Amino acid sequence: MQAINLNESLSEETNPTYTDSNSFMIQDFLNSGISLKTIEKYQNMGYLTETESYWKLHYPELYENKITDYWNIRYKKPNPNKGKYVKPKGQTSRLFRPLDLSPDILRNPKKAIILTEGDKKAIKAVQEGFPCLSLGGVWSWKRTPEKELESSDIFNPDKWEEIICEADIIPDIANANFENKEIFLCYDNDMWSKLQVKQALYCLAAYLMYEKKAKVRIITLPEGDAKGLDDYLVANETKQFKILMEQAKTVTLKDIRNELSEKPKPVNFPLEFFPSQISELIEDLHIRMDAPIEYIACVFISVISILIDGHYTIMANSDSNWTEYPILWIAIVGTPSQKKSPCLKLGKQIIDDIEIGLNGIYETNMTEYKRKEEYRKLQINKYKKQAKKGDTSIDINDIPPEPEKPLRARLTTQNTTTESLAYIVNANSAMHLGVAFYLDELSYLLKGFNQYKRGGGNDIEYYLQSWSRARQNIVRKSSKTDYTIEIGHNIIGSIQPKVLQETLLKNSLDLYNGMIERWLFCCSDYNEKGFDINSNGYCDISAFSEFCKELFTEIILNPEKTTLYEFSSMARVTFINFCNNIVKAKSSAKLTDLDKSYLQKQTNYVARFALIHNCFHNYKSTVISEDSVIKAIELSKYFITCYMNIVKNNINRNPVDEKIISYLITKNLTKITPTALYKSNESFFKSVDKVRNALERLSRRGYGRIVKAKNGSTFIFYND
Repeated sequence: MQAINLNESLSEETNPTYTDSNSFMIQDFLNSGISLKTIEKYQNMGYLTETESYWKLHYPELYENKITDYWNIRYKKPNPNKGKYVKPKGQTSRLFRPLDLSPDILRNPKKAIILTEGDKKAIKAVQEGFPCLSLGGVWSWKRTPEKELESSDIFNPDKWEEIICEADIIPDIANANFENKEIFLCYDNDMWSKLQVKQALYCLAAYLMYEKKAKVRIITLPEGDAKGLDDYLVANETKQFKILMEQAKTVTLKDIRNELSEKPKPVNFPLEFFPSQISELIEDLHIRMDAPIEYIACVFISVISILIDGHYTIMANSDSNWTEYPILWIAIVGTPSQKKSPCLKLGKQIIDDIEIGLNGIYETNMTEYKRKEEYRKLQINKYKKQAKKGDTSIDINDIPPEPEKPLRARLTTQNTTTESLAYIVNANSAMHLGVAFYLDELSYLLKGFNQYKRGGGNDIEYYLQSWSRARQNIVRKSSKTDYTIEIGHNIIGSIQPKVLQETLLKNSLDLYNGMIERWLFCCSDYNEKGFDINSNGYCDISAFSEFCKELFTEIILNPEKTTLYEFSSMARVTFINFCNNIVKAKSSAKLTDLDKSYLQKQTNYVARFALIHNCFHNYKSTVISEDSVIKAIELSKYFITCYMNIVKNNINRNPVDEKIISYLITKNLTKITPTALYKSNESFFKSVDKVRNALERLSRRGYGRIVKAKNGSTFIFYND
């Protein structure tokens, strides 16, 4: 394509009034729902022109219908290495005001306006009766500060700070009086999938709200082919857009910071994982206990995993003998008021009842052991007496061998020493039972994970291997322990977010030890509703407890039997597709090594979830259905979302960032330079560059704005 001279004069461009659809410009504007009447108006007044290669839209002055030298060009055949639109080089971006939008609306603080991205969108909105301005791009409200602002005020120290702080905001916005004015921001509907676009929108919202004192509301266009404001107005009646405006929430700094924390949108726990009878029970308990559904559901899943561990396994891939065991590590994360403990007690009650049955088996076996031991002693004494008399009628081989003393099997323990665990695992091996940690507070266990062997703490390698039921030799000279056992431990317990940050996640996001990616975090934003006055308050969990007893009875009746489950052909295809999708996801440059490792572990967990789902629905069938895999994948997505919330929140709690926020609040500062901040505590901040990087992070998170000027930079702190 022949290069266009962007400085060519207006006279070199054609300016006819088009009525045929063969015109590239006409068709482009018509596609945005802009009428021929509106197009002709822009043409006749000299604002819109066209050549064979492009159309050109000149901007009106913001507060009068007067043509400016600022324009926007759209090429018919754009350069693929550049954008579709071209603006004049060397000029500061402008706000575009459609001709039919009265400047009086901008001047009147009681009149609301919409701010979108794209000139045609604004023209279409105004045509349909909505007051709308547009930016040339999502970041076009900012500019590169000019050399020294070429103002006499630059030599006035009293004015310098004020000038510098507006240096990177375009004048159309910086000079506007938006105080108490309601501004609706309306960007394209794909902004949620584009971090840069979302940051641009929310950083603009924070600026308008905090520095311009405007009331900012964000219009969320629904997902679909109607990507932008013009598309939406073409596809829907105006009353539908009015509804979106009415539903638009007025944002706060807290909202902005939450959105810019890069947290995934919350997802509901997939109750479809359970049979209808049990999912209905969970919903009933949720209401009766006024507790999070997620907590109750995770407890139920964990109970089944504990019961079948050691007896049921799944062949994830027969080609490589990839076998998975029902071992889950679940951390129920929440504040003290979110009823973590009552939810955990639901499952512990069932486990305790089953363990009473195990104790009964132990007592029966012990009684039989004592009977055999007593009989053996009688036979030995009888042999000794007869031998003294020279009676050889009793053969020593007739004396029964010493009976094996039974060991007490148990499903759970709170003892975390490897010696004690080795004993319990060995005791359980006769019945092929696993042993789980069922803890009201995980903090002790997690603190042990972080301590390693030196100076005390748990043997971390032991626990890492227990996640995949590895065979291990436990030798302790001090206690004369020597076991070769297959260790596998389910873990479930509760923990507060702050304690989690101080234990498992502390210093672990960059130099992690293999622990974080094995955990399933159960999070909830549920707030107590209060109890129903008409409820009898009785929590009947028999539908679940009876199922657990039935399942475990099947296991106890066949203590030597272990069952290997396999995928059906369709289930195997679905599982392999999931694994391949994980491989693709791990190729993203946006993911950390920890993120990638966590996703990889989900391939293990999906196989385990499928096994547990099968046990809930048809444990007697050893063929895992495709539906079990699909439901397992949905459950995995829930835990991935919780992980992202937990880890991203930890990243956002960068100690340098927190220190800066605390310092600015304590000193009641609204502006500061990186150098001044560095000098306030050199031993902590280490270098000016580290301070500058931290201020950039805070800017991206909605805590303020860092203004980069030629002679330095200033951070404007948004203190709410």
